[in-house]
Amino acid sequence: MMTPHERTDEPCEGACSRSAAGLVPSDMPYRTTYRCVRMGCAMTVRLLNPIERCPRCSALMAVIERPQLDLEEFVVAATAEVVAGFTALLQAAVDDRNDRRL
Repeated sequence: MMTPHERTDEPCEGACSRSAAGLVPSDMPYRTTYRCVRMGCAMTVRLLNPIERCPRCSALMAVIERPQLDLEEFVVAATAEVVAGFTALLQAAVDDRNDRRL
């Protein structure tokens, strides 16, 4: 069973959906909450990846809460920041080598 949590529409403090700098210490804002539709089971889970069937009873799972932040959007933004940073490092190394040749 999932531990109880307080529902909030606001992202965690310091969370920013489009920047690696705003990475939250927990992945909970990126998780979707699912609940089993079978009354006798009613299993509730929070997952990053989608799930169609209940792992306990194989009944359908219903989405009861969408994630606060978009994981794919974060990965794209973080990748762009890493590539930009690596490009800047390579450019600085090239500039440094050109200074030595003079």
